[in-house]
Amino acid sequence: MAEWLNKYANQSAYDADTRPGHAEVSLIESPKHIVYGGVNVERPQSNPMVGDALYLDSDGGKHFIAGSSLTTTSIPSGWKAAGVVACREGGKVYILDHHDSGTMTFTQGWIHGILGMALSGTQTITFQQFNGSANAEVGTFTTTATSLADFTEELDEWLRGSGHDPNGYNWHAELLTQEDGSSVCVVISDTMSRWERSNSIVKSSSPTGVSGAMYAWNLVGQTTNYQSVLRENGGKGTRPGCNYDRLIEYYSSNAGTSTPTAQVPVDSGSEIMNLATYRDSQYCSNLRAKYGEGETGWRKYMESIMMVWPTRNGNAWNMYGTGKSLTMRMAAFQHKNKSGTLGDSFKAAAWAAKTPTRNSLPASAGLAYGDWYMPDIVEMKKIFGSWSTSASGTQVQKTLGLLGASADARSLAVARWVPARYGGNSAWVLNLTGTFYYSTFTYSYRGVAVALLEL
Repeated sequence: MAEWLNKYANQSAYDADTRPGHAEVSLIESPKHIVYGGVNVERPQSNPMVGDALYLDSDGGKHFIAGSSLTTTSIPSGWKAAGVVACREGGKVYILDHHDSGTMTFTQGWIHGILGMALSGTQTITFQQFNGSANAEVGTFTTTATSLADFTEELDEWLRGSGHDPNGYNWHAELLTQEDGSSVCVVISDTMSRWERSNSIVKSSSPTGVSGAMYAWNLVGQTTNYQSVLRENGGKGTRPGCNYDRLIEYYSSNAGTSTPTAQVPVDSGSEIMNLATYRDSQYCSNLRAKYGEGETGWRKYMESIMMVWPTRNGNAWNMYGTGKSLTMRMAAFQHKNKSGTLGDSFKAAAWAAKTPTRNSLPASAGLAYGDWYMPDIVEMKKIFGSWSTSASGTQVQKTLGLLGASADARSLAVARWVPARYGGNSAWVLNLTGTFYYSTFTYSYRGVAVALLEL
């Protein structure tokens, strides 16, 4: 047996060994586990473990350092931290970026596609804006343009004119190239407020047929409407559980539950009953009959809300296996704001995709641009479903902290974007409740970046 591996019958025998530093690696037989007593113990590249820190040397060579042995001040000069092994499935290893994104909106600005124009003769379009309570007309645009480029240029000039943006949404028009190489005229609002962009910005047109609906998902080919995720109880919809401990922690209090006024279905989950409501409400009697009384029954009920994968009916088709491709498609889109500054159209995706350049990582196979992405809803569950409610509860969270990640970045009590469509102006998020929910693009949550290495 290698000299750096000591064997002990039990923990007491290990604790009794007073030799300086012990061995770098020690095997304790009962209960069987490994202790890393040395500093920056490097594992074989073929066998990294969850919680290991991944460092790259100046040549891009990979070094997996056991998280429990990590001392960052003793890492060789010139090595660069790439992230933490967040999940492993056989030869597939997910590396989680350790940098804190801070909070960010999903998109950089509201994007409306202007479609159905007649590029011959005279086209008039009456635009509308939300004024706080309803859509209100803001003026009529008239053009005789015969090309999409000329139409867009004239519309942009008109939108910038006096009186055509009374609510200060910073409208302008731009010609964007779509994935298939074709162009589309879009109206972009730099000012992202909560609900104003959910309706069409076109009130009417002559000739008829012009529309101005939200177009962000259309740009990346994600045009399917709301998709659901199956739960253990057979229910579908929002709030499937991701992290059971966080779910219990959050709903043990009175947070997040509306008072029911009718019997809560046993296959429900979109409205989760907290402990007090489950225990005491007359409208939870069917739940109690199925899962049991008191906190014991409530915990069984909460287990029934947990997400099931693989799904039994295909309802999550666009939420698994699409994270990487969708991230790269979103990250490729840029547009100019009203002042002419070029920026990423999909902010959270661009943050994830740019991980190697953003972090100045050496060139390394599997960790270059095009390898980092926003994990999809199933990958999010694989990574965050096993986290502790404590910011330093698991080795992954501890190692993230050693690499400099903030407590918020290591917490389940913050929400994170998922690159999956919910509606025209919304995406799914891993919510601070421990479930998956949805949010409009205007809200600010954290970004997530991972790379999948094949051993």
